[in-house]
Amino acid sequence: PGNADLVVQDGARRGRCRPEAGDEAVGRLAAGQWVLLQPLPESKLCGVPRLPDNHVPLPEVQAAHRSALLRGGSLGLTAAGVLATASYGRAGEGKTTMAASLARDPRVQAHLDQVQWVTFGQGRTAMQAQRALAEQVGLTGHAIERDQARARERGQRASAALQALISSQLRDKRILLVSDDVWTSEQARAFSSVEAVGGLLLRLVTTRNQKLAE
Repeated sequence: PGNADLVVQDGARRGRCRPEAGDEAVGRLAAGQWVLLQPLPESKLCGVPRLPDNHVPLPEVQAAHRSALLRGGSLGLTAAGVLATASYGRAGEGKTTMAASLARDPRVQAHLDQVQWVTFGQGRTAMQAQRALAEQVGLTGHAIERDQARARERGQRASAALQALISSQLRDKRILLVSDDVWTSEQARAFSSVEAVGGLLLRLVTTRNQKLAE
């Protein structure tokens, strides 16, 4: 496309196409310049693990999840701009590596400003995960504690208040939020109220529990 509204310029003859430009944007003209899709810098891949040296791609699995994230597939896009997909399987089946590969896929990153990755595991509570995400998106411990104190004064649930605070940091942002190694329904709901108003929030969940994936 020769339309400046469809590309985010990163420099001379370089840019990242917006989703409106289409999935296969590599090599297309944008704003009169050739576009090379540039990967997001590591500073925008918050918590995303690096792919192991012995990484074996799972192209069919990755393509299915990429399609769900970028096209919607059979999943619903809510009024808050949230699209969700999940991967389940036994330990060692490559769920985390698949998610990391997806987070590093330029065709996914072309839609995003950043990726936020939160690992759960058996012992991490939903509140602990929420606090970790809050800090990743730039909230200080002081700001979190002050907001929690105000929530107690209002009689508001701490979890709901913290998710609202996180959402305030995500306004107008385009984000992939990965919840990795989810074990419980409480963990699965940890970010259920998080929004990116005016932007886009894509969700990817990895879990060993098929019911949680559904």
